[in-house]
Amino acid sequence: KTNKNKLEILFSNDTDDKEVNINQLFERFYRSPKNSKKEGSGIGLSIAKEIIELHKGKVSASLRNGKIYFNISF
Repeated sequence: KTNKNKLEILFSNDTDDKEVNINQLFERFYRSPKNSKKEGSGIGLSIAKEIIELHKGKVSASLRNGKIYFNISF
């Protein structure tokens, strides 16, 4: 979406993980207890957040009805 020089990107991912801590989601190396045995290091979202913030943007996430909603704005 664009509105007077503003860009906003909204997307969601399905999740069946009820233990995910949305407040820690962007912390480096955070992995929810349910996903701790899966591949990955837990740094992807923290890197994405840093890149967005370096470009003067903001990113947030919320959890509703089995989905994680992400909002990126510049």
